[in-house]
Amino acid sequence: MLKVEVLDKYPDGVNYEIPKPRIKLNEIFKGHEDLLTKVNTIKMDMIQRAVGDFTADDGSTAHVPGNFLGTIAIQALKDDNKTYKAWDQQDFEASEWVSDWVYCEGVSKELLVWNTQVLSAVDGDQYITIMRWGQPNDACFYIADIAFYDIDGNPIKF
Repeated sequence: MLKVEVLDKYPDGVNYEIPKPRIKLNEIFKGHEDLLTKVNTIKMDMIQRAVGDFTADDGSTAHVPGNFLGTIAIQALKDDNKTYKAWDQQDFEASEWVSDWVYCEGVSKELLVWNTQVLSAVDGDQYITIMRWGQPNDACFYIADIAFYDIDGNPIKF
């Protein structure tokens, strides 16, 4: 399980910045590169935990994670590893206003990005980037159990 803790705030001093952990698919599929072109769907468990209190517009506070919103982006870079050759994304959303924890399953539904001519010839790195939108309270999140599926919904194993 990967813990993502956001320590920095925007210049407004209120909202925490947007974390953007990136997972390098080239490393995960190293030695099994032929399977990368079969990926159609990526699923991952995501959990957010309240670290600090959430302050509502009316001034009331609660030790809750609040909104857990963001996107899972699939990125492929050109061989300079700086310029995007392709980008696709799926949003995720959950919220919790009672408990310290909130769970959601992040899913990149039917992203056939690796099956296109554009990506099958990518020389640069390919990433999954998870971005959680900025929020006014301190909350870390966890990413676990990343799984890859083919177009028929079968898990890709190696």
